Formats: sequence, C-alpha cells, structure tokens
Amino acid sequence: RQLLRLAALLHDLGHAPFSHASDDLFENGMDHEKYSEKLILTLPIKDIINQLPDKGINVTSMDVSSLLSGENIDADGAFLKEIYTGEIDVDKMDYLLRDSLFTGVHYGRFDHDRLINTLCLIQTPNSEDVIRTLAVEEGGLHALEALVLARYFMFTQVYFHRVRRSYDHHLENFLKIKLGHYPLNLDDYLTWDDNKVLGLLKEATDNEDARCILTRNHYVEAFNTPEHTDSEQRTRFKWMSEKVIEEFPDVKCYIDEAEKAPHKFQKVDFYVKKRDRGEISLVTKESKIINSLQNIEQYRIFVSRENRDQVKTFCDKFWLQNQG
Repeated sequence: RQLLRLAALLHDLGHAPFSHASDDLFENGMDHEKYSEKLILTLPIKDIINQLPDKGINVTSMDVSSLLSGENIDADGAFLKEIYTGEIDVDKMDYLLRDSLFTGVHYGRFDHDRLINTLCLIQTPNSEDVIRTLAVEEGGLHALEALVLARYFMFTQVYFHRVRRSYDHHLENFLKIKLGHYPLNLDDYLTWDDNKVLGLLKEATDNEDARCILTRNHYVEAFNTPEHTDSEQRTRFKWMSEKVIEEFPDVKCYIDEAEKAPHKFQKVDFYVKKRDRGEISLVTKESKIINSLQNIEQYRIFVSRENRDQVKTFCDKFWLQNQG
C-alpha cells in the first residue's frame, strides 16, 4: 500500500514547465516519467524514502523507481502499476476531476466513488499462471463509461480547444528557440519551472511568440476539420495546407494535428465481472457506448489575426471545391 501511494504521488515529479505543452523538447528518448524515475533516486527525495524502513515501512527509493519504470517487477508489481497508470487508473481520475474544477467546466466529472467501490480483483482469464488484474463489477459499468466519456469530452472541449492549442504552439516554439532541448542533467533540468519560463517570456521583447502570449494576441483558427476525420478528409487537409503555404508565402501558418484515442480497450484487455455466476467478460463486449467512441482526429490551420480572413476564405473555398 505504501509503495503504491509513493508511486502515485511521485510519478509526475519530472513534468516539464506547463505540463505537456513542451514535451517535444525532450531528447534522447527522455520523457517526464523517466525524469521522475531518476529524481526519486536523487537527493533529497532518495534519503527521505530510504528512511521509511526505520519507521516500519519496508519501501526504498529503488522500489519506487523500479515500479515506475516497470523493470524487474513481479506480477504483484505489475498489478500495482496498473492501478496508477493503467487504462482505468487513479491518475486519470485525479486529473479529470481536478482539471474540471480549475477550468470551470463539468465535462471531467464522473461518479468516482461508485467506480472505486466497484473495482475488484480477478484472475486473468486464459492465463496458466495465477495473475491478478483489475476489473469492474457489472454494477460499476456505467461509472466506468462515465470516466471514459469524461476523458473524451475533456480532450475535445478543453485539452484540444483551439485557444489552448494555439498557446501551446507559441510556448513550444519560444522554448525551442530559447532552449532547443531540455538538459539531460537533473540539476539543470530542475531549474526549468513555470516561473523561469514566465520570466524569460517577459524578457524576450523581440520574440513574436513571447509577445503573442504576453499580450494574448495569439494566432487564431482559420480552418478546422471535424473532430473525427476520415482518410479522404485527412488527405484533402494535407493538400490544402500545402496550397495555403504556396498561396500565402509571407503569412506565418501553424498546422495543428490534434489526435487522441478515447481509450485503449481494443489493445488492453479490461474485464467486467458479471453479477450472475461471477462470469468474466471483456468491457468491449459489454459496453456499446465505449465501442461507439471514435479516435479524435482534428486538424487546424492557425494564422495571425490580421491574416485570418483571407486565409479562411481561401480554405473554405478550397475545401468545398475539392471534397470527395
């Protein structure tokens, strides 16, 4: 229990400034999770955790780091990892409710009490070994569906909102010019926090992206596809994007591709424990709602405000004239 608590509390320590907005600045296969693993093995966190055995808690910093990385863990460790970073995990439950609160929207809300109370342990079906896995009782299926829908709507309405995507572009572009890549050295990496980036933005009076952020004069949407594009629409959008760049060589354009799967139940088995006779069934078999959700694939063209009207007119005309 203590190992799981520590892993859940510490697994996001390595986030870069402004969360995922600048993930493209990681290099050499690094990401925020790998930085978290390293930080847990570094002072002062290492010493704090390694004092726990003296207090009767048999957990070390290496135990926590190994659980985060998934390396050298047994079946019990794999089960613990599933709880905080699986398809139905406490991390999703936390950030959906928290982001819903702080953004002032209701999309991320779901009955987490009901969901947690109906989670259960089962032996993995068709497994020769006795391997425990997380499942949900049949009575909690609708609460599980609500979690999946909450995540889906938070992505379509908040995380992939056009203004949010525009500011992410400006921030990432600014940091690529100012920094290039996040340093691999932990001490250097830890100097990069929100306050440092905000200070650099205020100092960069000659940088267009910094000005766009500070004056709230961000690039605006000139065109967007539906939230769920088909192959013909994707091809048409790519062709149109190339034509926009040719037609407006002096206009700075940002081509945005927002893509996300609503869940991974087609790849990761998750089970429902039926009321009658305790039968086990895949959630994809039991939930038509979950099966009906399509991948989010929305593509946009952003330009400066003064160029929006002419680019929008061109895009709207091109899109209609070349539809399949």
